[in-house]
Amino acid sequence: MIENSKMEVHSKPLISELKGFIATGSSFQAKQGHADDLVSALLLTIRMMAVLKDWDPKIYNTFTQAEDDDYDPPMPVFMSSNG
Repeated sequence: MIENSKMEVHSKPLISELKGFIATGSSFQAKQGHADDLVSALLLTIRMMAVLKDWDPKIYNTFTQAEDDDYDPPMPVFMSSNG
């Protein structure tokens, strides 16, 4: 989807995980020492959208007709090690 310009990723952590997501045998996983939880969440979301498309196309159309102006980036999260 990214290579076909059907999806644009705005998350630097997700981009980082995608770069470390590699083929291993007949499957895929993160490189040793890297995480793949964001990639797994993205895959689940894409799968849910595919199921919704088959179940009710009107729901799916709401995902595919979003305007660029409608995108609001998520609020930043600040964490402190004081505790």
